[in-house]
Amino acid sequence: MTVTIGDMQSARSLPDFIQKTVNDWLGSPKYAKIKEARLYYSGENPVLKRRWNRIALDTGGVIDLRPRQNIYSNFFGRMTKQFAGRLLYHDVAFDDDATLLKMGTSFQRSIRQIARDAYICSLSWGFWQRDNIVHIPADSFIPIVDDTTAEMLAGVYFWQLDENRPWNYQLFEVDGVTTWGQAKQGGKLEEKTGKTPYRYKEFKWRNGHRAITGIENYAELPIKPMYANPDKTTELSLPIKTKINAYDLLNTFYADEFLQSKFIYWLISGYSGDAEELIKIRDTARKLGIIAGGEDSSQITPQTLEPPYNAHEKIMQSLEREIFRDAMLFSPEDLAGSSSIATAIKAGQYPEDIKAKDFEHEIEQFVRGVMQVAGVESRAVTFTHFRLLDEESITRRLVMLFNMGVPIEEIIKYEPLLQDRQKEIADAIARQGLGYMEGGNELN
Repeated sequence: MTVTIGDMQSARSLPDFIQKTVNDWLGSPKYAKIKEARLYYSGENPVLKRRWNRIALDTGGVIDLRPRQNIYSNFFGRMTKQFAGRLLYHDVAFDDDATLLKMGTSFQRSIRQIARDAYICSLSWGFWQRDNIVHIPADSFIPIVDDTTAEMLAGVYFWQLDENRPWNYQLFEVDGVTTWGQAKQGGKLEEKTGKTPYRYKEFKWRNGHRAITGIENYAELPIKPMYANPDKTTELSLPIKTKINAYDLLNTFYADEFLQSKFIYWLISGYSGDAEELIKIRDTARKLGIIAGGEDSSQITPQTLEPPYNAHEKIMQSLEREIFRDAMLFSPEDLAGSSSIATAIKAGQYPEDIKAKDFEHEIEQFVRGVMQVAGVESRAVTFTHFRLLDEESITRRLVMLFNMGVPIEEIIKYEPLLQDRQKEIADAIARQGLGYMEGGNELN
């Protein structure tokens, strides 16, 4: 869905334009995709919820096939937090602490919120407001772009505090923001606040009246997008989503069979009861594939199946591995059976390193865009990636090299797993040389 400045200018009125734009957005495939991704993030698989049907019998009866308990895996929630934490577990750093202070007290928390939202929805938004970054969720903001260049020149933000509460709408333009309220969706929009500059000076009287005495607007719209990847797509790709669906469905099938039938099926042959009841039993058995039709002697015989535990586990493990591989994320399961933990960790994290570099670039672009609006300068925007380390084997190797007389600087320089901890480990080894290793391993 693309909304342009031309659409806004040709509308009968701004309230009409805003209401139509929001309604179109709420009915768009992109909005539906975002809402679906949010459900997967929160562990609610929508396919699992709508998968179960009821069988209508020829006799007019209905068989309800819903399981007693759906089993949800929450893979996408785990993946989102793992990858955002991979890059943003440690704070983003600038040239100095003074620069960081200029980015606002909520900077680190807002960056993490926006990054998680971008991973889920393909993008998210940050609004530079009164010397802080404010997160605007992807599904609550509609960009308005130039008809020719596609540059974002305005945007509509809408929200509701809770169900049955009034709706709020804001139109962001380069020279200020206008706010409307709506008692209920579909009702008339009432202007609450006229266009207000983003930065201004005001005079307050004792009676509470205020007047703007000076305007200090930004040179551009103070809202910037953060994308999850260079392709500007959600990380809930089709290969990942279909495998999550398969995982949840198979787990639910298995658990429901165990809870309800305990892997017992029935051989039914003949029945001397009510004819209507007999037909229901026969039709149910045929539709579920339990027995074939035919005339037999009157008999109902339970048969027990051995639960296919090993086969089930292998399928589930295979799906889990494929989900993490498609997501290019490291899974601790990859360490199972490895003779060298350090090598397995390094190999397992390599795809994640590649992906993290792309995401790092997108976050840096966002941060620099906000810095430009805020008038903050910094040569470096530095990310310290969180990495898993086999610290026990690393410690033994470092101590051995140190005891052989290898200079500390050389040890750390050629240990790729320690690039983010050079100063920490150098200090620890130095303390070991002074006899400060008592009471535990200083490097752990």
